[in-house]
Amino acid sequence: MPALLVGPKGEQLVIESSLCSHHWVIESPNGEFSKGICKNCAEEHQFRNGLQKYGDPWKGRRGYD
Repeated sequence: MPALLVGPKGEQLVIESSLCSHHWVIESPNGEFSKGICKNCAEEHQFRNGLQKYGDPWKGRRGYD
């Protein structure tokens, strides 16, 4: 979905989400997923909360055992 934004000189800009460098604003954790909305193009995405399914990413790394 394209987003309409206002440029630095007041011009209207259209950004396609596929070309966007996303800057996600993610809801606080509440359940397994949190909704995120890109500040630049308004694309929505579901982010998984926590690492329970995948285990501890630091386990087995030097100095973190």
